[in-house]
Amino acid sequence: MDPITIGSILATAAGALGSEAIKDLYQAIKNRIKDIVGENDDVMEALEIVEVNPKSKVGPRTLKEGLEAIDVAQDKELVKQLGRLEAILKREGFLTLTSYLATQSGSGGLAQGDNPIASGAGGVAAQTIQGPVTMGPNSPAFQGETITVVMGENSRAEATPQVLKAQYLKEVVRETNLLPWSQVHATYADPSKGEQLALADIYTDLDTQELRPVEREDELRRELASQTEDRRIPALEKLNQESRLLIMGDPGSGKSTFAKHVAYVLAQSSLQDDSSPWLEQLNPWEHGAILPVWVELKELAGHAVEHKVKAGKASLVRDYLKELLGSWSIPESWIFLEAVMKPGQAKALVVLDGLDEVPQDQRKLIVDVVNDLVSHYSQHRYVVTCRPYAYIGQPWKLQNFHHVTLAPFSKKQIQRFVENWYQ
Repeated sequence: MDPITIGSILATAAGALGSEAIKDLYQAIKNRIKDIVGENDDVMEALEIVEVNPKSKVGPRTLKEGLEAIDVAQDKELVKQLGRLEAILKREGFLTLTSYLATQSGSGGLAQGDNPIASGAGGVAAQTIQGPVTMGPNSPAFQGETITVVMGENSRAEATPQVLKAQYLKEVVRETNLLPWSQVHATYADPSKGEQLALADIYTDLDTQELRPVEREDELRRELASQTEDRRIPALEKLNQESRLLIMGDPGSGKSTFAKHVAYVLAQSSLQDDSSPWLEQLNPWEHGAILPVWVELKELAGHAVEHKVKAGKASLVRDYLKELLGSWSIPESWIFLEAVMKPGQAKALVVLDGLDEVPQDQRKLIVDVVNDLVSHYSQHRYVVTCRPYAYIGQPWKLQNFHHVTLAPFSKKQIQRFVENWYQ
């Protein structure tokens, strides 16, 4: 097993630690590598980078360079563990391709690995076909002829809706099970496993408080101060009741954590033959394993700036989601997601996280986008999160959204969180 393959397996596993099977085996492999290279080696540093940010380009590159400098592949037990980890990653859909390294000089073609393809100078070679390819009479490879390339059994373009749905859901699982380690440092946890904690490991159910209409934040503060314990309502109960829900809360109150947890559980439930064990985590929940659509509003606002969008229309969300799936390396899953988003199709839960993180001069635009989205795709359920200061007293409003504020942790919730953290 070469360093590039080992690096690919480890980097992929580091970004998929929401799976218990992957997490346990990954930790065992990591500990074995640490015994070989020492705690402060570049390989260990690279793994920590990828664990914190699976999209990092620095981590995998440093990992590859570090593995090339040591002889990890000579440890037979380690290679066996890596083989088992690779099999789990492939089975769960996180790892689908094998990486190979080749050096080419001259104008010929070169291919390595299983079922390789290659083409020399002026030729055409393809392994994944996104649609029919026709080469006409001006083709340098086929002068005077026209041929059509017919897609085979393993073509991505022939992927079934079930496959497209599964790969989308697996990315949502990965994206929503990440803790914000920039705010919560891993060293606060058990040194032997703290850096691997995922959101699902420590999530604690939250409560909300109902609000009367207020126009200023100081009114909101007085209203919250007057609330009593018996007026607390579980956040999941409000999510179940309201098809349009705005959840407000101060920094660290759990807005994004709640939104991520709901999206994560729904994604996991849709991936299983039996969704009930996962849906029990959302009790009470009466809407089944509906599809979660995860949108970070600051990223949506950035997309609007990049593409010079000035009109607050639902099409901005559609364009953003299509581009997002491309960044997740699953552009073909847009076929599935686009079909789900259409009016009259099955329900989804659209999670719109972090209105307060949108630049102030763009918030009206984004609120207009959300209102247009809800108007055009009214069959879906929607939840928006925001800090109070960014919404209370503003001239623009989310239309027909029910407003709640997250309540501070009770003593029981604090105890539960601490137990989850150190379990």
